[in-house]
Amino acid sequence: MDLGPTGGALAESLTGGPVARNVVLRTTVLERLDEARRQLVTVVCAPAGYGKSLAVASWLRDRQITAAWVSLDARFNDPVKLWAAVARDLARTLPSSSAEFARIRDFITHIPAEAPSAIATWLASRNDEVVLVLDDLHLVSNDELHSQLLELIGSAGPHLHVLAITRHDPPWPLHRMRLDGILDELTVDQIRFDDDAAAELFGMLGICVSQADVRALVRRTEGWAAGLRLAALGMREAADPHAYAESLSGHAGYIAEYLLHEVYEQVPPSWRDFLDRVCVVDEVCADLATALGCGPDSADLLAQMQHVNAFVDEIGSAGWYRLHPLLLDFLRSRISVRGTRRTQHIRASAWFRRHGEPLTALRHSVAAEEWSTAGELVGRHVVTWTVRRSPTALLTLLEPVPQEAVLVEPELAVGLAAARTMAGISGGVTELVAASRSRMPRLPATRRRRLDFLIELIHIGTRRWSSDLEALLDGCRRLPKSPGALSELGLSDWASLRTLLLSNQGTCELWLGDYHTAAATLHDAAAEDPGSRVVLPILNAQAHTALLHWACGDLTVAGQTAERVVERFGRGGLARAAQAAGAYLTLAGVAFDRDERDSAARWLDLAESSSVEPHMSLAIAVLRARLNLADGLVADALTAIGDAMPAAPSAATAPAPINAAADYFRSLLAEEGPSPAPARNHALEQLPAAPPGSLRRCLFACLQRIDDPRVEHNLRLESLEEALGLAAAENLRRPFLDRAAPIRRLLAERIERGTRHPQFAHDLLTRTPDRSSRRADPDQGFFVPLSSRETNVLQYLIGSMTTAEIAEALYVSVNTVKTHQRSIYQKLGATGRREAVARARHLGLL
Repeated sequence: MDLGPTGGALAESLTGGPVARNVVLRTTVLERLDEARRQLVTVVCAPAGYGKSLAVASWLRDRQITAAWVSLDARFNDPVKLWAAVARDLARTLPSSSAEFARIRDFITHIPAEAPSAIATWLASRNDEVVLVLDDLHLVSNDELHSQLLELIGSAGPHLHVLAITRHDPPWPLHRMRLDGILDELTVDQIRFDDDAAAELFGMLGICVSQADVRALVRRTEGWAAGLRLAALGMREAADPHAYAESLSGHAGYIAEYLLHEVYEQVPPSWRDFLDRVCVVDEVCADLATALGCGPDSADLLAQMQHVNAFVDEIGSAGWYRLHPLLLDFLRSRISVRGTRRTQHIRASAWFRRHGEPLTALRHSVAAEEWSTAGELVGRHVVTWTVRRSPTALLTLLEPVPQEAVLVEPELAVGLAAARTMAGISGGVTELVAASRSRMPRLPATRRRRLDFLIELIHIGTRRWSSDLEALLDGCRRLPKSPGALSELGLSDWASLRTLLLSNQGTCELWLGDYHTAAATLHDAAAEDPGSRVVLPILNAQAHTALLHWACGDLTVAGQTAERVVERFGRGGLARAAQAAGAYLTLAGVAFDRDERDSAARWLDLAESSSVEPHMSLAIAVLRARLNLADGLVADALTAIGDAMPAAPSAATAPAPINAAADYFRSLLAEEGPSPAPARNHALEQLPAAPPGSLRRCLFACLQRIDDPRVEHNLRLESLEEALGLAAAENLRRPFLDRAAPIRRLLAERIERGTRHPQFAHDLLTRTPDRSSRRADPDQGFFVPLSSRETNVLQYLIGSMTTAEIAEALYVSVNTVKTHQRSIYQKLGATGRREAVARARHLGLL
């Protein structure tokens, strides 16, 4: 089987166009051509190999349209040859008398300029509708012939539809033709392959390929039909098709061969030299091309290449262009002389430095192995590159740098250490910092001071990942934050530095229990516009602000804040960043407090996958253990605690609340079971602990009075009402549910006496398990059990809620509630609501 897009499987057909096996009939393209046929002219324009001719031929066959198909080449710049071919194929399509054809042939032979008029007259005399396909029209460069083609279009009448297939726009007045409503156009965007079409193509070719590989191939080829077919051929022959798909490039193989013969060799030598020079950059403008040695006519060359679809596309309207990624691969593989490649990268680096794009300049400095220049760029801009965007970008750039270069250039070592630290990677950081310090004396004074500052920032990061929060807080407060002091160091982004320091400072204050100060500091750090490019410090501050709201018991605000932060982490490609763990923990805590345990488990999984800080990991383990206990999984709770203990923060460096939690859970492990006394873990229901004066702390105080058997019964009922008032608006259920056994009877009595929060109270009652034994009524020989729904309705009959209010609380109709009431009365042998509640109490149902 020939998989090539123009290989031996193609042939000329009498009905027009090439034929090929394994053609994907794409509905969107067929319907687009149907729509275009309503106009006199259709231009299908795209670079080589995009399947233009196959798409048109497939449409003709699928719609059973007979067409005159003229395959053009350079010979058809001769008017006689062009019009002879057009007349011959039209005559095949529309049988005519020999006399008519002889007359047209005489015009072509003796007066070729009159041929369009003669053909138009002949077509106008017939009622047959005909499609004339001019394939490879870009090979006709004779302007006079294009004028004659326009004459044919204008005079042949509505029965002729001309369909031009070309690699670039023909020299026709397309703007006027569009305005006159006689022209429709199909471009690359309409005929490129999407994922579904590519998957169908691979299926036809018998090649098993995953959806992920199909997406990768379509993205890499940008839907280029020839590229996909050639990739299929390469995958069929590859030992590991998946690896081939992942590494697809234009460096070598079938794709490189196609690009060589169908693209590179088809352009003038001056264009080839231009492409060879600019291929070191991903995007190019005229000024950059000139800096790369392409000459003063770079703007004209770029515009011409884009116009003729030489795999060069304009980006927006600012004079910037990009080459197809596979063509870039091909061109870069041709730079065999190391000195040539290095020179071009040095030129590119210098241009991008002058034009304020230091990260792109760094890429080219690294490619040129200009380590000193690369080091200075990193020293000036490392804060921006690790704060305003994902640090993985800098990591990806610096990790491949040879170790000897990193160790020799102190700023490269610091840059790599900073990127690892911001990404939550501690490995090798100490060694990199030590190597940087050993080389610092040879640097100028300003660069030494800047390097000292950056090393202190790295120490701040390592202290956070080791939970040495006291030392971290001291460092954040000690380092300068004023624009003047920071700008003197030659750092490019003092605003990001200030945000970074405040974000870490507020985080420390929160975990150390200085809640009021933490709230103010985190607010200051998070105050920048959410649309700003600053990513990690602001998101970290917002995540810990959400965590503080959760610790206070303000679940609604906490959940909303954390959801926004998680969305921004995802939008920035940072869903697994260590700084995201606080937002995930917040959402898990909010869900757990509201007794949405499945949701809490999902958020905890995400928190565990991103957490690298010992104090954060312990807080996650605490919540995981509590979730397991709520599900009755005592062994799993102990396992969660036990797994977290080895990585718990050092008692010497961890803040007091975290040490208290660690000690408490170590004691649980020693006892091989959770303490039954609720008061014992009262202050450890979550980490960070509840701040003084917060809703959660006030709720705890109420529940402590309820737990205390020395408190008089009516005062306990009053404390329960106060607790319900605190928790109802936030649906803060967990503190009540953790005390289900002692609080259930109080809840029922509170509801029966009346409460200002009946729906919340009833909801808690239905969630607390009834551990009382069900006993038969000695006066009743037989009792018909209530259904689960009837039991639920029975709970609401205790208080003073109306039937309509009960229906609203249960999300059912009033009639449904009344039906359940009648059934309850009948089963309990009661005549009314009060009697039914009394009978239910007697039977142990309440």
